[in-house]
This record gives sequence, C-alpha cells and structure tokens, in this order.
Amino acid sequence: MFLIVGGDGTLGTALQSAPSRPADVAATSRREQLFSYRVDLVAVPDTWQLPDDIAGAVLCAAVTAIDTCQRDPVGTRAINVTATVELARRIRERGGHCVFLSTNQVFDGSRPFRREDEPPGPRTEYGRQKAEAEAELLAAGHGVLRLTKVFSAAPKLFRGWREELLSSRVIRPLEDMVFAPVGVKNAAVSIWDLAVNRVSGVVHLSADADLAYSTVARRLAARLGVSPDLVQPTTVAAAGLTVAAVPRHTTLAMTRWPPPSALEVADALIEDTCNG
Repeated sequence: MFLIVGGDGTLGTALQSAPSRPADVAATSRREQLFSYRVDLVAVPDTWQLPDDIAGAVLCAAVTAIDTCQRDPVGTRAINVTATVELARRIRERGGHCVFLSTNQVFDGSRPFRREDEPPGPRTEYGRQKAEAEAELLAAGHGVLRLTKVFSAAPKLFRGWREELLSSRVIRPLEDMVFAPVGVKNAAVSIWDLAVNRVSGVVHLSADADLAYSTVARRLAARLGVSPDLVQPTTVAAAGLTVAAVPRHTTLAMTRWPPPSALEVADALIEDTCNG
C-alpha cells in the first residue's frame, strides 16, 4: 500500500486522482473519519493510525505558511520537524519509503537554479524547518522532493485582479516578488515517480524561469483586452507589506525531468482566471 499523509490538501487531492497513481493507495487526514486513516501531527504519535504494511508514503502534511512559522517557530517546528521525522521512522518500521515534500525556501533566493547537491541556506523559519527535516530524512534513506510554487487553479489574487481590470480600476502587482509556477498535475506525476521507484536523495521540480507577479498581471490585462495602463507595478516596500523574506530567485536546477515552462503554466492560470 502507498500512503498519502495529508490527503485533503492540494497535493494530496491531486495525488489521489493522478492517472499514474499506484493501484493500492490510501490517504490520511487530521480530520476524523475523512479517510481510512487519521494522522494528526499535533497529536501524540501513539494516536496515529497507520497501515501495518506500507510500500511507500508521500509526506504532504505540514504547516506551509511562512508567516505562521515566523510567528510560532516552536509550535510549527514540532509539526514540521519533530512529528514529521517520527512519522517517517514509523513508516520505515512498516517497510515504507518516504517522499518528503520540501521547498525552494531551503535556499536564500540570492541565485537562480540552485542545484540538488548544494547545501541549504534558508532565510526564513519555514525554510530552516524544512532543511532540518530534510537532513533527518535523508540520513534515514528517504527521498526529498523540493518544489517551487505549485498551483491547482488560479489563486484569489488573480481573480481579484480580473475583477478590478474589468471594472477599469488600476491594479498594483508586485514587481520585486517572483515565483516559478508548477502545475499540480505535473507535481503529482513527479511525486509518484519518486514514490513508486523508491528514489532516495534530493530531487528538484521547478519551472524554467522566475516570473514577477507584475509580469503575470500584464499578461492577464492583455488577455482581457484592457488598457495596459491599468497595471501599475509596485514593490514590497512601497506597498507596506511585512514579509519574512523576499527571494530574488526561486528557481531550482532539475536533473530527473525536463522543467515545465513558467509562461505556459502562468498562461493556463490566466485562462482559468478568465473562465472562472
């Protein structure tokens, strides 16, 4: 059996419906009776429900909000590091090989296309927690997949831009915040590849370029046929936003698969925005 820990999240949901999924798949949730097995990483480990035999597991459950980790480093570390490492140990006892989902945030964002063999150097608490968990799981022989930003659908931000633009109101997207978008279906196929083949070590999945949010906003305006003058980019500082860190780059170098096109993923999100 293959186990998806955190089956009710974006990636967990995509993994359950992916055509490439193994025949025997089960999912967990921290919510009671949602799936066959309940695993709440906040709860005492002895309350976790796990199958007796596990061929592989994908560890999706985590606190991923950067600001939340920054505000509560102790509480979020208990979930993202301590509980995750213990869960991986128990899965290993049942014969399972884990794929741990990590992030480009384990790097400081000062350079693009960070390699899989480069040592982490995070700037955020979230990145530090992921890097620490990575080290523990790698030492135990598990696999780590570092992902850039994964999308299942157009985010609320893009839909909000659409409404403003169609009402001929100015939007002010950030020009100094970037992302390397990956589609959730692509991510699910890649994750199952690693899980089924029991791949150890670090593997990256990233788009082929960083896109500024202002770039996507301009493409959305063009798609809607509105005046480009309605898109007036701003910066994090000028917008008065408080964020833990703003990386200059988020891309990761890939070796196992060809990188998806950032513009193609962004344009698909724009289509979803326009049709939603």
